[in-house]
Amino acid sequence: MITFWPSVGDTETLYSVAARIHHVRGDASSAVTSQWLFGFPAAAGLKEIPRHLDRFVQATAGLLGTSSEILHRRTVLGVYARFIGATDVQRWIAWCSGKPSANKPFVFLRSTKLPARHPLRACVRCMDEDFQALGSSIWRLEHQLPAVRVCMHHGSVLHELS
Repeated sequence: MITFWPSVGDTETLYSVAARIHHVRGDASSAVTSQWLFGFPAAAGLKEIPRHLDRFVQATAGLLGTSSEILHRRTVLGVYARFIGATDVQRWIAWCSGKPSANKPFVFLRSTKLPARHPLRACVRCMDEDFQALGSSIWRLEHQLPAVRVCMHHGSVLHELS
């Protein structure tokens, strides 16, 4: 059961929300928080494509919405959904929710030739604004999109954390 819910930024990534919950809970390791939120200890390593979102929705009492809403608003799926077709979007949602799915949704991702992992990126000015508004800096979705290197709000170069 969640006893404290941090303020969440409009475009804050799921990864960022989970990291802030981890910080607030004070767990000794990300594996403990990952197990509690997603049902397996390695969830913290899945920045772009989360798994077992049904478990996350249950653990957080649905405060971020359904699995589908989280994927559309807090991950890159929301950006790509209009380009990949409804059937593939539904497969992606089913796979990430933890439901059985005939095909993993990575066929689309592989065809884009995007790297499987990329460094997290942030704008220093956005970080300052987020700290003032939310009490901490966050990972914004618009900064995590592949090939984006400049902040759309400030025009400044994004810093990468590898």
